[in-house]
Amino acid sequence: VAPDSVLVDVGANKGSYLPALSAAVPQGAVFAFEPQPPLAQYLSRLATACRLHNVQVVHAGCSDAAGVLPLAIPGDADTSPGASFAPAVAQRERCRFVDVTVVRLDDFFATETRRVAGLKIDVEGHELAVLRGAADVIARHRPVIVCECEQRHLADARVDDLLALLAGWGYAGWFSDNRRLRPVDSFDAATHQPMEGERFWDRADYFNNFVFMPR
Repeated sequence: VAPDSVLVDVGANKGSYLPALSAAVPQGAVFAFEPQPPLAQYLSRLATACRLHNVQVVHAGCSDAAGVLPLAIPGDADTSPGASFAPAVAQRERCRFVDVTVVRLDDFFATETRRVAGLKIDVEGHELAVLRGAADVIARHRPVIVCECEQRHLADARVDDLLALLAGWGYAGWFSDNRRLRPVDSFDAATHQPMEGERFWDRADYFNNFVFMPR
C-alpha cells in the first residue's frame, strides 16, 4: 500500500478499521461504504472529529448491480452489526427492512487514476456479490483483499465458492487462525466454522477472516 493509494472499506459499520486505513494512505484516500443510515451519519461525524481528512463516507451498499436493495436489520435497535442484503439473515432472525442504494465498485472507481490498493469487506453474506461487482477493479489494480466470510450467512453458496472465485482470479489466500495465517487450501468450514452451541461464532476455534494477495 503506497502512501498515495486508495483503500476501500465495504461495510464500515462503526469504523474500527478507519484510523489505521487513514494512516496508511496519508496522501491518498479511504472510501468507507456503509448502508445503515445512522451509522453512515455517525461515521461522517467520526471522521471529522478524529481529523481523518482523507476518509470519505459513502452512504450506500455494494453489490453486483447498481440499484436499490432491501437491507435486513436484525433486532430492535436502529443499527445492527448483523445487517445484511443476504437472505440467510432474514430467514433465521426477525428483521426490519430498509431500502438502500447499492453501487458496483467497478462503476464507482471506473475513472479512478490512483491505485486501489486494498479492499476490506465485511457484509454478512453478501461477499460474492461485492466481489463480482468489483471484478474490473480487482483485475486492473490487484488490491490486497481482507474479507470476512461465514457459512452461516450464506443461504445458497459456500465459503469455498468465494475461495474458488479469488483463486480463479489469480489470488493466494490465507485464513486467520488466532495470531497466524494458514493457507486456504487447509480451510474446512465444518472444522473451522463449527456451528454448534450458543454464540458458536465467538468460540476460539471459529475462524472467519481471510486475507488474499495477488500471486
